[in-house]
Amino acid sequence: MTVCLLSSAAAAGPIYLVDAFNEEAGWRVHWRYDPRQGGCREVRVTDAAGRVLGRAVPPGDSCILDRASAGQKVLVAAELDGGATATPCRLTLQDPPGRATTPGRIAVRKGPTGQAEFFNTQTGQTFVVKGFNYIRLRHGDHSTFDADTPATAADYDPLDAESMFRLLARHGYNTVRVFIIGRSRGNPGIAGGPDAAAALYEPYMRNVLDFLRRARRHGVYVLPTFGDGELPANRYWAARRQGLPRGKNALYLTKAGIDAKAEYVTGFLTWIKEQDPALLETLLGVQCQNELYLDARSWPFSETTGSVTAANGKTYDLSDADDRRRLMAEGIRFYHERLTAAVRRVAPGLLVSEGLFVPRAVGKSPATHAAVWPGTTSDPRFPPTAGMLAGSPLDFVDVHFYRTRREETVEEAFRRDMLSTEYLDAAMEPLIRDKPVILGEFGAFQHVEASFDEAVDTLLAIRALAHRHGMAGWMMWTFDAFEQPRLWHAMEDGGAFVERLGQGR
Repeated sequence: MTVCLLSSAAAAGPIYLVDAFNEEAGWRVHWRYDPRQGGCREVRVTDAAGRVLGRAVPPGDSCILDRASAGQKVLVAAELDGGATATPCRLTLQDPPGRATTPGRIAVRKGPTGQAEFFNTQTGQTFVVKGFNYIRLRHGDHSTFDADTPATAADYDPLDAESMFRLLARHGYNTVRVFIIGRSRGNPGIAGGPDAAAALYEPYMRNVLDFLRRARRHGVYVLPTFGDGELPANRYWAARRQGLPRGKNALYLTKAGIDAKAEYVTGFLTWIKEQDPALLETLLGVQCQNELYLDARSWPFSETTGSVTAANGKTYDLSDADDRRRLMAEGIRFYHERLTAAVRRVAPGLLVSEGLFVPRAVGKSPATHAAVWPGTTSDPRFPPTAGMLAGSPLDFVDVHFYRTRREETVEEAFRRDMLSTEYLDAAMEPLIRDKPVILGEFGAFQHVEASFDEAVDTLLAIRALAHRHGMAGWMMWTFDAFEQPRLWHAMEDGGAFVERLGQGR
């Protein structure tokens, strides 16, 4: 068995996701360190008789074994400061069983009940999204595919990705959501650094390509989301933004902003298509951004008098509440029309989606806060509702849910949050008739769930609610981003919960 599972991640001390790879130089044992735990002096691999086959000192995260053979059982253990040894992981050196992958693009159709559903275009089978957000964080921001740059070190680990895909394939998962991003000096990402003059940083893109190839081998689809709506932070995109009003609203409501965002997304797809066009079928789709919102502090909503002409050619009176509502709804629709059309010119048939947090998460309701007035609430973010996107050209919608108050039951919080985005009311019917809706993020905060056992109950309850209320699938936040300690993650118990969550729809 590859990818060692433990009853408790804590039992293994500072290592988890222990796996074996048969390489030309011999068997490589690889693991990942839990960043929340320190005190590891050495990781040692031994055979049943206690003979040391390999060892590594942190930050080394793998070793080639001496005189090991297929089928051999080994023990992998972390030696801790002070001389104690964590519970060893028992690992059998063998290649994972081949998975009968079913290539085929994912598309949308009307299901037997009249509700939109995903299906595999090659097999005709209904496709229900089951998976995780796969996230690496460094310096407080995303670094999943970061490659070496002149100023920063890489953070992408292909063997971590391979072990994750092996585990997901074994337990019936089919989708992983990842962030495509490059907005900080510490994690330059797809930008390549502030002084980079190219639109995309090719070493970063090669890491994305490696990830997609591994996903395809294991029959897992990937949903890339384009950060939080920003353009990459480098010289090329700074020039494309020149002359635009400050803030992200300009990327949704001006022609130049929409054109720049379309160039960014289609440039990403074109690069993949030129390198390995078959990999486009590994994408569930593309997501315009993680969570779309308009900012009441930024142009044009920061103005309360005068008028503005948006990218759609229409002029709106900024002193009129109804016009401000129309500017939001019609402006976002036009943005999605242009972005969807641009994607389909490069990758015909590829699905396009949008990510949303619910208005209730930022203290708003669609009935009283639709006009995007500045200063009306403490949080200036105004997300569109899922119901607002019912008539858009998007293929599917991704709504996010987290219970943030222990005083509410999971079901109460879910109902109130979904009502605030017009999902569990009359607006839901035209939405789900034409577009699948997925729960692309759901998780458990540690200040709400006091233990991982409590978190497990909550996460299983959320999964059941998504199914009961007609959602076309789900992806938990996150697989193993222990760098984000405020939340519980799927690998908290070494993998047992991953197995359990995969047993249901």
